Amino acid sequence: MRIRKQLFARLGWKCVRCGSSEDLSIDHVDGRSWSLNMAWVKRMQRYWTEFEAGVRLRLLCMPCHGKRSFKQAQARRRRKRLDSRQGRFA
Repeated sequence: MRIRKQLFARLGWKCVRCGSSEDLSIDHVDGRSWSLNMAWVKRMQRYWTEFEAGVRLRLLCMPCHGKRSFKQAQARRRRKRLDSRQGRFA
């Protein structure tokens, strides 16, 4: 829990999209994702290590994070369809 609080404090305790300070989650700006079976503590340690290394992280509230994730999934499906039509397989 200490790592989470430190990371949130360094990121400003607010959603970068709407300014909410409730129900926050960590988002990778480059769209990276982690498997859900990864232990929570390990995930927080990895986020902290990445933050220290300069990986771009930001805070989003859950509604904003959900919207972003939905848009990313749509874009992935669209790219996959286009690739399959052009004979490329991802």
